[in-house]
Amino acid sequence: MVRVLGSVLVLSLVVGVANADTLFSQPMDELIAPDRGIVSEAVSGGFYDERAADNFVLAGDSSIEGLTFTASEEGFFTSPDWPGNLASFSIEIFADDAGLPGASLYSDTVSAAAVTAVDTGLDQFNGSDIYEVSYDLTSALNVVAGTYWLSVAANPVTDFNNDDSFFLAPGIEQVVGNAMSSPVGSPWALNPDATAEFAFSIVGIPEPSTILLLGLAAFAIRRR
Repeated sequence: MVRVLGSVLVLSLVVGVANADTLFSQPMDELIAPDRGIVSEAVSGGFYDERAADNFVLAGDSSIEGLTFTASEEGFFTSPDWPGNLASFSIEIFADDAGLPGASLYSDTVSAAAVTAVDTGLDQFNGSDIYEVSYDLTSALNVVAGTYWLSVAANPVTDFNNDDSFFLAPGIEQVVGNAMSSPVGSPWALNPDATAEFAFSIVGIPEPSTILLLGLAAFAIRRR
C-alpha cells in the first residue's frame, strides 16, 4: 500500500510540473471597466505621459513563465480592433523596494501583433474593444516568495500629436498599492489614485524547490 501511494505521489508531482498554474490573479472589474482605464505609456511625450505599475504577492518560491493583462487602445484615430495603433508593449517585472518598484528582474519589448489577444466582449467608453492579452516570458524567471511589481506599457505606431493612448482595464484590488512614473522615465512614486489597480495574472510553476523535495521524499517512500 505504501509503495502504491509513493507511485501516485510521484505521478501527481510530475503532472503538476508539466502544467503551469496561476500564481496570482487580479481580475478585471467588469462593472467599471467600460468607463475607466489606467493609462500606461512606454515613452515620454505622450498625451498623459504616465507609466503604470501594480504589485503582486507570490506565496512561495516560483518560476514565472507568463502573464495576462486586460487592455484597450484608444481608437479615436484608428480602428478599435486589435492591435489598432499599438506597435508594441514594454513588459517589466520588478523586485519590491520599500513599497515601490525596485530592481528590474525581467524586461522585454514585444510586438502587439505577436501576442494573443482575445476580445472580452466589453467595450471601453470610447468604443474600443477590451482584450485579454496573453504573453509568454522569453525565459522563465525564478523568484522567491514575496512582493513584486508588474508594468505593462504601450508604444504607438503613430503618435497623432501625442493624443492616442493605451488603457489597462481596472482590476479588483488584491494587494494594496500601485505606482506610476510621470513623466515616463522619472522615478517611481505611489499613485495618488489608490484605486488605479489594473487587471492581470501571473502564470508559472509554484515552489519548484518544494516540489523537488516532495518528489524525492515520495521516491524514498517507494523504495522502502
